[in-house]
Amino acid sequence: LQWYATLEDTKSHQLQEAINSMQENTRPVVEVDDQEAHSADDIPAHNQTEEPVNNHPSEYLRERCPACFGGSNWHQPDEIADAIVCIDACFTQKCQKSQGKTSSVPHDHPSTIFVPPADVADTQSHVENVQPAPPKPKEPLADGFEPGMKVSAAILDECYESFQATDSNCVKASTKFFANTGLMGLLCHHDQVLWLVNMTSASEKQYYALCLLEHLFKNIPATM
Repeated sequence: LQWYATLEDTKSHQLQEAINSMQENTRPVVEVDDQEAHSADDIPAHNQTEEPVNNHPSEYLRERCPACFGGSNWHQPDEIADAIVCIDACFTQKCQKSQGKTSSVPHDHPSTIFVPPADVADTQSHVENVQPAPPKPKEPLADGFEPGMKVSAAILDECYESFQATDSNCVKASTKFFANTGLMGLLCHHDQVLWLVNMTSASEKQYYALCLLEHLFKNIPATM
């Protein structure tokens, strides 16, 4: 019955889009002063969506958490922040790699909260170009004692590397048997999930968080 579920989801999604379009057409236009308009022009192009958010959060965010982004009081100039979000990762939610033949592309819900893998790949490429990984430091040839320590540096390094070796073995196992090694999510302070990213690396990476924040900035106005 997957075809029927897909049909129902697509119908609901298109109906909601039609309702949102009618609401946008009937929404009163709020005048923006010159200072706010100038600040909006200073926003880089990559922070703007194809359908620019004028003076209110996007319909997507208002649906995800009406308390944070809905209503008419989402922007309070006297408050320190209009909304509070957090980012966290979880490595217990994995997706096992298919064995043998390549499996078909998984079914995506029309109203999915997962960031498209192409957007994650673009952010990863940008981060790696701007901030390439530093070269590994060379190991010192001479042994010695660190200040205040009675154990030689070689013994301390061996103890440290024993933990790294254990983690390294776990990393190789996770990337070998799992296509998605975990999830990273962006949540508001009401614990409502705004977006999720499928992680494909063995550990948390900076570009996952940056990709989530980029999606947030594309869905909020410049004055927020």
